[in-house]
Amino acid sequence: MRKGESIVYRWWVWSDCKDHDDRSGDFDEHDTYAEAHRHCKYAEGEFIELVRSYWGDEGLVLESRNYATVIDQSLPRFWDDFKRPIAKKLHAEVKAAHAEQHVPYLEDFFKL
Repeated sequence: MRKGESIVYRWWVWSDCKDHDDRSGDFDEHDTYAEAHRHCKYAEGEFIELVRSYWGDEGLVLESRNYATVIDQSLPRFWDDFKRPIAKKLHAEVKAAHAEQHVPYLEDFFKL
């Protein structure tokens, strides 16, 4: 990267979309996957997408953007351009958020 350029990662929670390939709905932006995961209403069809934005000219010009949709609690191996692999630290961030989930015992669901 040259001076004045930066790469920014954000997690978008998409809502009001037909499916994971539809981007006609709205999205809320989050700084971490854990935050996005807490706000995502999976049962209502919402899903999470990692967005990589490459900014040039002191952060004033968006040069390019890549996307990766989280499916089955994991990221794909490559960005949507199929050229660049997604950094291991981003895969680890997703895995860590799901490892922290507490799953209640079955008897809690069947209390009489």
